[in-house]
Amino acid sequence: MGTILARDLPDGVFLRHGLNAVAAWLLAPETSGREERAVVLTRRRQAMSVYGALSCALREEDVTGIIDAGLPLAAVLMERHGLNAAELRSLRNGRHLRHSIENPTDFHVAIEELKTHETPLHEWPGGGRPDEADAWTGSPWVKEPRQHVVRPDYFGFYKDGITDAINAMREDLLRPMVAERIRLGGFAPSRQVVSFARSIEVDVRKGGGLVRQRIIAALRHAIIEPRKPKAFQEAVGLWHRRVATLSALRHEHTAERPGWPELCAPWRSACGSHELVVLSSAADLVEEGRVLDHCVGGYYAICRRGDTQILSLRENGKRIATLELTLGPDLGVLALAIWDGTWNSEALSLDHARKAFPFYLPLLPRGTPADFDAWCAASGLPAAFDATLAQLDASSR
Repeated sequence: MGTILARDLPDGVFLRHGLNAVAAWLLAPETSGREERAVVLTRRRQAMSVYGALSCALREEDVTGIIDAGLPLAAVLMERHGLNAAELRSLRNGRHLRHSIENPTDFHVAIEELKTHETPLHEWPGGGRPDEADAWTGSPWVKEPRQHVVRPDYFGFYKDGITDAINAMREDLLRPMVAERIRLGGFAPSRQVVSFARSIEVDVRKGGGLVRQRIIAALRHAIIEPRKPKAFQEAVGLWHRRVATLSALRHEHTAERPGWPELCAPWRSACGSHELVVLSSAADLVEEGRVLDHCVGGYYAICRRGDTQILSLRENGKRIATLELTLGPDLGVLALAIWDGTWNSEALSLDHARKAFPFYLPLLPRGTPADFDAWCAASGLPAAFDATLAQLDASSR
């Protein structure tokens, strides 16, 4: 095998564990003994060198026939991947031949995602220029899995933070909105509809098609645009300061018995200017954290358990400090016995979305309405969800 590789595929002499699909294709064993073999090998190597980014398409039987016959290839690849001439040109020499041989998969998923997210050509890897193999190989469009809201090149070094923010928004705002659209539209609970309602994602097989492209465009317009990666990452960082409060609010709205008992009696100073107010619900923690700009919402779970009581110190009605009172074991047992802290996993209500929405304003584009319902109307998301649900519903019949 080493002798054959050295003679017919010098670029593949590094292979040590047998031939993979690309190497076998480049060696064209079906042409063994034929006069045209040398020409076929040359043509296949040239095609793979130029369009290795689309190596899977090159190996399809009809495309292979075109290559072997020396016929024009560009138009076929453009049609196969929905590319225009400039986009196909940007893929020329977009992958080193050795990389193509080492990895039988190609960049077709990255190209589908670039097209689905309607990414301008100048923002493609390598700036949309040909001969940018290193840019393609190191690009997040190639390395990262499919994304349904945020483009992979927006993550940078803040992937976990952005993922957390989008997942939280999905639970707090998007799923309640979709559940309401399903109720109003009377859509049947088919597998596709239920899957979309839970994930706010469209099936990605073959890229998801026009349905996925349209819903991603609507989500991108409502949540991200017109910001570039750095501005969006800064917005996510600001949002994360409020994440604990949002978690408390979400859990409270799914608890069977919200809140927890007030184990401390109200207190007011003799002069009447100072008072201590017990915070006994997620809503109380939310408002305290909002006014004093801290993450007291993070104490939600231990308040529910009965381990802690949170108090708000106020002067002449104005919040000035937040106090934590750690409770003894007897009180802890009492609280645990009364409040089980369970919640279910169903979609949260629109009422929850309305209350949670202000905490997402730092994450959303400047100029976003301050009211959830106004945001829905301005963003066009309800209509986009209706259209997606209608198509998913129709496809399931």
